[in-house]
Amino acid sequence: LLVAATFASPAMASPNPTALSSAAGFSVLAGAAATVPASTLPGDVGAGTAITDDANTVYGATKHPVNDAATQQALADAGATFTTLDGLTAGNTLTGADLGGQTLVPGVYHSVAAYAATSTVTFDALGNPNAYFVIQGDSALNTTASTSMVLLNGAQASNIFWVLNG
Repeated sequence: LLVAATFASPAMASPNPTALSSAAGFSVLAGAAATVPASTLPGDVGAGTAITDDANTVYGATKHPVNDAATQQALADAGATFTTLDGLTAGNTLTGADLGGQTLVPGVYHSVAAYAATSTVTFDALGNPNAYFVIQGDSALNTTASTSMVLLNGAQASNIFWVLNG
């Protein structure tokens, strides 16, 4: 699935983005229920038990029927990717502090406490468009309406992985 590697430096080899397989085309994918706020979603949306959305949600791709075959396959592919990413050794430790206002460089980050993001979180690829960011957490990610993600110096949204066990 993915080459298990640690990130000793931003120049080191990184996971393969095709590892997500069928899950790569999903904007929202949940094993149980998904609550989708008013937003514009470019990819598919799927969930195992229920999808609750807002009348103002715009779907740019398919809103799958609950637990259809495509959703089941995407969940299996995402599960395999999650297991691999969760097993990577973190080179950076984060302390449950608010990620807002911080700039992250390529690597694997880990926190035992919940993450918060209440303002802008910047991902700086340092000029490498193939750079990866893996943010592992033993708890949840809590965001607010004012949260935004900024990509600098070649950072790609598809190369940012949130691996949360809460």
